[in-house]
Amino acid sequence: MNGSKARDLYSFMKEVLKNEDGTRDVRWNFAKFLIDHEGNPYKRYGAKTSPDDIKKDIDILLEKKRKADES
Repeated sequence: MNGSKARDLYSFMKEVLKNEDGTRDVRWNFAKFLIDHEGNPYKRYGAKTSPDDIKKDIDILLEKKRKADES
């Protein structure tokens, strides 16, 4: 995920969704990236973030998709 051999997907997500301090590298295993239904990076979470803490953001994105499907 880090370094010159990082896959393009990870390089892109790290560029768009930087750490809170502005750095890009993933600091620890289990960092999480949330992507919307259109493939847009939405939010980045640290390794210690519980999946339960991400639920609110997932619900927001599911509602966004539901509205897009109705259009």
